[in-house]
Amino acid sequence: MGMTLDEQLTEIIAAARRQIMTQFDERMKSLAVEIGQSASSDRTAAIGEVRLAAEAEIAKRSQEAVVAALAEASRRHDEAVAATRAELAERVDEAAAAARAEAISTTRAEADQRLTAALAETLAEAARRHDEAVAATRAELAERVDEAIAATRAELAERADEAATAARAEAISTTRAEADHRLAAAVSAATQEAEETARQTATQALVESQVAARHSELAQIDRVVEAVRRFDQARSLTDVLNTLGDVTSREAPRVALFLVRGSRLAGWRTTGFGPAVDPRTVDVGSEESSLLWRAIASGRSLSTTDAAPGERLTTPFGELGHDAAGLAVPVRVGGETVAVIYADDAADGPRVVPSAWPEVVEVMARHAARCLEVLTMSRAVPPIATAPPPPIGPRVTPPERSVTPPRTEDHESARRFARLLVSEIKLYHEAAVTEGRHGHNLADRLRTEIDRARKLYEERVPIEIRSRADYFGQELVRTLANGDPALLGASRT
Repeated sequence: MGMTLDEQLTEIIAAARRQIMTQFDERMKSLAVEIGQSASSDRTAAIGEVRLAAEAEIAKRSQEAVVAALAEASRRHDEAVAATRAELAERVDEAAAAARAEAISTTRAEADQRLTAALAETLAEAARRHDEAVAATRAELAERVDEAIAATRAELAERADEAATAARAEAISTTRAEADHRLAAAVSAATQEAEETARQTATQALVESQVAARHSELAQIDRVVEAVRRFDQARSLTDVLNTLGDVTSREAPRVALFLVRGSRLAGWRTTGFGPAVDPRTVDVGSEESSLLWRAIASGRSLSTTDAAPGERLTTPFGELGHDAAGLAVPVRVGGETVAVIYADDAADGPRVVPSAWPEVVEVMARHAARCLEVLTMSRAVPPIATAPPPPIGPRVTPPERSVTPPRTEDHESARRFARLLVSEIKLYHEAAVTEGRHGHNLADRLRTEIDRARKLYEERVPIEIRSRADYFGQELVRTLANGDPALLGASRT
């Protein structure tokens, strides 16, 4: 037997409700996606549109469900009326058959009366039941439709609120994530721009620093070249010493030049110490400045920074600050120290660190020493006299004559001059000297310099002295080769 009208209506309403909820869920998901995509711009408007769309969808689906339910109820009502009529017709037939059977035993009039009464009663009962059933069905259907619509609206409203809340949360999350992403991108871009700016600034500063350093180096080189010219133009020992004091004062803040007088040092010139220091009154004993006397004893330059741990090298002008340095360079002529130059950077004012003034001062002192040696030798060795050519005449046998041996001081002058020439080769070609010693080929590596120095030696030293002793060759072995003739090489001349 089929379902009753109530069951069929319930199933219709349930099916309509499921269809509405399915379509609503799909619509809400689509709206949630659309809300999430446009949440960063107008999430408030999207949420309002979601509510309006949901309410419109609820009203549309509810109206469609009511129409469908009423149509289905009308169809079911027609089917029920038809079934009732069929059932009544069947009962009427049954009653008529019973009445006919009863009429057999009764009179036809009574039978007709009873039949008519039964038929009227049956029709009245059927009409009453039909009206009651229709009224009850309509009331129940209206009540169920109202309940279904109310429940659907409540559920849809709840889902709309949940969807709106989820959409709002997703929009906030999306907006925050997008803001974080944009912030991170902005920070990264700003960092890269700052790094690029810092790199460009550092590069520019480095270039400017290098240009400034190069200008400073070129200026210092120009001063050194000018100083060498002045030394070379000096014509007396006094000119050389005055030039030494002048050119070194342009490199170091404070400079003092002392002459060696036995066990004491006499001031010759000072610069940078102020009017309180008179160079003519400065006199330093052997116990007063360990820096100067240690440099004289060692024959090389010495700085206050060269002191051993726990040792303190004193200067003739008191103790220096922890950030200042003093330098003493002996000026040696023929192996003897005749003067000492002192320089430091203890003057007031900013200091340039690092600075090349100690190296420049040492170069000036060494070149001054060479100039002093040349001037000394030029005075010690007389110029070579050129003998007049003999007159042309008949050949005669010259009389025998005695040869006067050269004086001892002439040999000493020749030895000092040879030492000066070879020392200059060693001084100005230190790298080649070092390589020649390692390669045992000093003579070949320094051929040009040795030949030029030998020519100067032969032009200045008389043949009488050169024939008795080869001081130049001895100095080549002693000074260049450190006493080992093998370092000069096989081609040594």
